[in-house]
Amino acid sequence: MQKSTHPIEFKLWLQEKLKELNTDSDIFGSYIMGILDTDETTDEKREGLNDILSEIITDDLDSVITLILEKWEEAHPKEEDKKLVHIDVNEQLAKLLEAQKCERL
Repeated sequence: MQKSTHPIEFKLWLQEKLKELNTDSDIFGSYIMGILDTDETTDEKREGLNDILSEIITDDLDSVITLILEKWEEAHPKEEDKKLVHIDVNEQLAKLLEAQKCERL
């Protein structure tokens, strides 16, 4: 699994990325966050991002959209991914407690 990014870190990253692209990060950032923060499929989000960003990006639009979606997914893992992380933490805790119990004996 990829390293998780905090949602606030994503927003800051997006603002910097939009500044690099010489756009108004406040306006476009709000639009992009509105598109991403829905229950739509990735393809629908990609289409929405394409509609907005095609007006301001002429080169390498697809890679910018892909990067935005990847960063978003890192910052907002799916519920299934959260459960996997939770299980791993519990397993590690159980192993640690078991090791401590063995050391005491």
